Amino acid sequence: MSILDIIEQNHKVKKEFTFNFTYLPMDDSQKKVIDLSHKAEMLAITGCAGSGKSSTIINLIIDGLCHNKKILVVSKSQTAVQVIYDRLSELNIDCLAVMGGKKDFNCQLASKLMDICEGKVNIAHKNANVLTTLLNKDVLSLVKTKRAKAIEDLKLNHRKTLITMAKALPENNKTKKQKIINSIDYDAILSALPVWICTTNELATCLPLKENIFNNLIADETSECDIASMIPAMFRTKDRAFFFGDNMQMKFLSFLEQKKELSFAKKYDIPDDLYLAWRYRTNSMFDWANFYCNESILLNQHYRSACNAFQFNSNEFYNGAIKCVKEYDKDAIQKRFVKGGMTEKGKSINLKEVEAIIEEVKKIIAKGEKCSIGIISPFKQQVAAIEKALIEVIPYNQILEYEIKVGTVFQWQGGEATYMLCSWVISDNSPFQLKTFINNKNHFNVATSRSKKRMINFYSTENLGDGLISKYLNSIK
Repeated sequence: MSILDIIEQNHKVKKEFTFNFTYLPMDDSQKKVIDLSHKAEMLAITGCAGSGKSSTIINLIIDGLCHNKKILVVSKSQTAVQVIYDRLSELNIDCLAVMGGKKDFNCQLASKLMDICEGKVNIAHKNANVLTTLLNKDVLSLVKTKRAKAIEDLKLNHRKTLITMAKALPENNKTKKQKIINSIDYDAILSALPVWICTTNELATCLPLKENIFNNLIADETSECDIASMIPAMFRTKDRAFFFGDNMQMKFLSFLEQKKELSFAKKYDIPDDLYLAWRYRTNSMFDWANFYCNESILLNQHYRSACNAFQFNSNEFYNGAIKCVKEYDKDAIQKRFVKGGMTEKGKSINLKEVEAIIEEVKKIIAKGEKCSIGIISPFKQQVAAIEKALIEVIPYNQILEYEIKVGTVFQWQGGEATYMLCSWVISDNSPFQLKTFINNKNHFNVATSRSKKRMINFYSTENLGDGLISKYLNSIK
């Protein structure tokens, strides 16, 4: 029975007694996720910016591995799945995980499989067991012990499967590759490599469309994902599914016409309650999960920014339910008025703000502090202008050293930097539509919640109206 079957039943919380095996520190809301992960078939977890969502996912993975689960981690965003793989790498347990999908990832996986086949994998382990793990709190040793035994079995008894899959993965002929992948018995491979990480769009390039080959599904950034894209991942999962999202950040957008959607619902006689839950045009995957899940959980601690730099977001978007962990820092949030304006008709570019941001970047670099610098703007034309100026003024080695990244809110979803510089662009001569655009609550929440140390806002007009931008800037003392 897959997750898709479960939603058709009156699913109940399964009462089980089991140990939690986690590695990273957790707050109470994160502990609740792990506790319920052994009981609930589906969970919807709201993870606002800086709430420790990635750490929660890592703990879910480690706990699942210690309970012999095979785990599929997906997102529509390549950035989101890369973050999870990188976090596993930091703990030196990426040896258990597979990043699939893109051709270079599939080639790396093929190389990993051939290394196993040829005995080039270090499988030394401490023979850890559950009792010693609990006594010594050495969870990662237990994970590696289980993997080492599965690697031995894979190498000794499934040599032909390994070679076949390794040769199929880099294959350019998609039809031929799909046929080979669908014919492979994945059980032994998934025992040795139990965590598979991939985007929803590229699952088919490395995994067969077979029911129930994974125990647990972890889906990230599901507020940005449509329902249809997640169905193949749910089909491959038999036990539990955990959906992470945040309806106050970037949301899934559909261009399906309302009339067309209604005509489909009428043609296939879809009941009203199901139509409300599965409505593709307006519902993200996170909306769907909230409808069907046993329980929803809010990760209610914010770790990224100082309390005064995130308090506006907590009050405005989460009814004050998010508690900030970092103490007050008077310099954590700042505003800089720039006497400038829109410089080209029909283009969302403010060159005076570009100049002010470049000067700020120079000042930060001059401090010699080890840090990262992020630059964000709601408008892609302003982002392009800032990027051009950066390349002309800042040496390439410094761009790399300070991890300088420029992007719109869409590109910064899930990202963070020590210093965040925001160019709001609008000025006295800005069209009304631009002022409306920057007051979109989802865009605004993402734009103002990326900084780890300092958020500096550059703006060029005091005539801000009554929207979010006015409330936000007036709140900065």
